[in-house]
Parts: sequence; structure tokens; C-alpha cells
Amino acid sequence: MLARVIQAMGAGVLMPLMQFTLFTLFSKEHRGFAMGLAGLVIQFAPAIGPTVTGLIIDQASWRVPFIIIVGIALVAFVFGLVSISSYNEVKYTKLDKRSVMYSTIGFGLMLYAFSSAGDLGFTSPVVIGAMIISSIIIYLFIRRQFNISNALLNLRVFKNRTFALCTISSMIIMMSMVGPALLIPLYVQNSLSLSALLSGLVIMPGAIINGIMSVFTGKFYDKYGPRPLIYTGFTILTITTIMLCFLHTDTSYTYLIVVYAIRMFSVSLLMMPINTTGINSLRNEEISHGTAIMNFGRVMAGSLGTALMVTLMSFGAKIFLSTSPSHLTSNEIKQQSIAIGVDISFGFVAVLVMIAYVIAIFIREPEEIESNRRKF
Repeated sequence: MLARVIQAMGAGVLMPLMQFTLFTLFSKEHRGFAMGLAGLVIQFAPAIGPTVTGLIIDQASWRVPFIIIVGIALVAFVFGLVSISSYNEVKYTKLDKRSVMYSTIGFGLMLYAFSSAGDLGFTSPVVIGAMIISSIIIYLFIRRQFNISNALLNLRVFKNRTFALCTISSMIIMMSMVGPALLIPLYVQNSLSLSALLSGLVIMPGAIINGIMSVFTGKFYDKYGPRPLIYTGFTILTITTIMLCFLHTDTSYTYLIVVYAIRMFSVSLLMMPINTTGINSLRNEEISHGTAIMNFGRVMAGSLGTALMVTLMSFGAKIFLSTSPSHLTSNEIKQQSIAIGVDISFGFVAVLVMIAYVIAIFIREPEEIESNRRKF
């Protein structure tokens, strides 16, 4: 557990740093391609990682993948040390420990509340208490960010309307992407009774498409801006999410692969353009805060969305188990309960996606950038 925490801390520093560096090096007219290229790396690695790891573990010890990662990390560290320079003036600021404590406890407790609701129920005193306490602590965290000079997150950037809309939309897209990536393999393994290998491979084509399309999306964004991508992406994402609301115990495996792949194609049209548009709307001195907030928001949205979707799946499964027909076998009851629970979760995601669609309609680029775009 300690090792995972340290690993997460490193990733939490590197992701915003990478985005901030790209936004610093590239002008607003070329940031789409830069972010698309970064998206290719970010999306493609998780797509092939689980499959490669599974093959390694089948042939060797579970320690081997970690040894390989250590080697890759050392090479990346040396390469970065030699080739990457500092492009900004170094400013020394004092870390506000109380903000760190508030954010860790507040958001951690909220995540615990949503995760526990599946087993204990939303009316459980433990869940209600955790939600109330976490809400109070998060409020204290937000208030403190406005009252100190060395804020952990400069929340004043939310006064920028475009950035606020882009951040909210990005968080919802992340919730709709991460949760299904967990639920669909669970559904394949427990409801369709297929192997663990097939349950993992079902999302691989979609992840690869998402990564490859990031580069082309970036080039398109630099020419035409975000609006054509937003309208097309959200339309496809809404339709494919609704299609996943009606899964059964006899749903075709091929159907799942195709629908999920198309769904991830739509995500590739949305995530980079919305993130880049949000950061482009900020002043240069606000970019570091903007990238940190967007990354923080997406991570929290992904975690909370996954916890909530699993909770809804468990809730739906429990309802079916309590009212299941007597003529079904225990295995059939289990399969159908999982399918119904997954359908309920995707219904929730469909509502979120439609809300994000409405929000994204009001996203506008700064006039000085929009005037240089080609008409689509």
C-alpha cells in the first residue's frame, strides 16, 4: 500500500508538469497537436500494459513487471535530467500543510462514502456521516484556498467562465470513461461467464483507438477549433452510452467490443480539445494552476465516478436478487443481477453525459484564437 501511495505521488507530479511544459513551449495555435501527441503516449501505454503484464506473469514471477518498470523509470529519469531544461523562473513557495490535510481527508472520506454505499446503503449512518464530514472539510479546504497567498490550488481561475465549463465537462467525461472501463470487464466475466483474458481484451481496441486518434484530433483542433469536435464527440458518446444501458446475459461479445471502441473514439474527440481550450483561456501566469486543477479534478472525478458506478451496480444487483424469479438457477440469478446492475450504472452515466453535452455547448474560445481558425 505504501509503495502504491508513493507511486501515485510521482504520477501526480509528472502529469501536470508534462502538460504545463507543453503549454509553455507551444503557442496557442499549435497546442492541440502537442497535447494530442502526449495523449497518444498516455492512452496507448495503459491499453497494452495489462495485456503485456498478463503474458509476463503467465511465464514468470509477478515481480518481473515491477523490475521492468524500475528500468524504464530510470531510463526516463536520466533522459529527462539530460534533455529537459527549466523554461520558467523558479519561484520558491511554502507548502500549506493544512490545505494538504484538508484535501487528503476531505476527498478521501468522500471517496470512502461512495465506495461504502454499495454494501451499507446510502441511508447508512456511516455513509451519511462520512458524506457530511467530508463536505465540511472540503468546504474548509475551498475557503482556505481563497484566503491564503500560497494556495495549494488557486481556485480563482474558476472565475474564468470558459475554464470552469471545460473543467466540469472534462471531469464528467473522465467519470464516463474510467467507470465503464472497470464495469465492462466485470460484466463480461460475471454475466457472460467468459474468461479473465477475454474480459481484459474487450476494452483494448477502444483504448488503442483512443490513443491513436489523439494525434489526428490535435491536428484537427489546431485548424478548426473545438466546436466541431465537441458536437460530434458528445453526440456519439451519448448514443453509445445509451446502447450500453441495455446489456443482457446473452449480449454478443463482438457487440461490446464494437460499441466500446466507437465510444472511446468519441472520447478521443472530446478530452484533448476541451482540456486545451480551458487552459488556452487562461493567462500565462495561471497555466500552472490551471493544469494542476484540471488534473486534480479529473483524478477525483475518475475515482468518485468509479466508486459510484460500482455502488449503483451493487444496488441494482441487490434489487434483482430480492425479487428474482424462482425458476432461475443460482448461476442465472447471479448473471442477470450483474447485467441489471451494469445497466443501471450506464443509465446514470448517460444522464451525466447529456448534462456535460449541454454544458459544453456554451464553451467558447478566446476571440483572438477563434478568429485564426478555419471555418469547418
